[in-house]
Amino acid sequence: MPGAVIGGSVAGFRSTGADSDAEAWADQVVINGGTVSAGRLTLVSNFISGLKADAVWTKCDRFWLEAAENQPSALTDLVARELATAINSPTFTVDRGYTGNSTSNYISTPYNPVTDGVAYVLASAHLGAWIRTVNAVNADMVGGSDDGNQANWFYSTGTPSFSGSANGGTIDTNNVNTGHQMWTRTGTTTVAAYSNGSSSGSSGSGSSAIPSLDIYILAQNAIGSPNNHGGHQLSAFHMGGGLTATDVSNLFSRLQTYMTAVGA
Repeated sequence: MPGAVIGGSVAGFRSTGADSDAEAWADQVVINGGTVSAGRLTLVSNFISGLKADAVWTKCDRFWLEAAENQPSALTDLVARELATAINSPTFTVDRGYTGNSTSNYISTPYNPVTDGVAYVLASAHLGAWIRTVNAVNADMVGGSDDGNQANWFYSTGTPSFSGSANGGTIDTNNVNTGHQMWTRTGTTTVAAYSNGSSSGSSGSGSSAIPSLDIYILAQNAIGSPNNHGGHQLSAFHMGGGLTATDVSNLFSRLQTYMTAVGA
């Protein structure tokens, strides 16, 4: 059967020119207990190859496309093929993503930017998410970590905006709604926020340290314990090195194409 998932590999694609990282991701999804359809592999392949053409792919350390066909594919990162863990059953909706309950559930990633970071470093870092629905409650977390001294996270402020902390520097965004939201640090005193590819705020806050903790999604990892659980619905979550305005615009365009194709 063309395009069927067989024995841990996606049959029918090795000869069609699918991106090698997309194929490796699909193989890992099968190992993790999921499946990848022929059509979905094409969408993921186009997404990854597009980021490579834009010179954005190497600036991403981890990328979860949570608007997926099943939970194993939603939890398997595209870049390192690492498997995140859904804790206390956040609601998964096919091709939409994960929704938190603001009280107890979240997603634990195996990514600590201090020990696992490649592109993510002190003066060059980003966190981003595709937020399908916003739970506009103050301190509802999109994701991140905080060791009590330094933090890298962002959360809703109770209005149509988000507040974030970028390795010691804070930034508040302007008029954020749904879609692709992120902050990026491109220098020791340069932090910018973006909403759907356009600037939504900037800050001259200085960087000081990176928390050595695994990053949580839909909660904050506060020295090993989740807090400020989020009630948002997230369709993607990613982190890595600093992105320029052009990088952010290109990333938004690639994500928008994928999300439109799956109906998110």
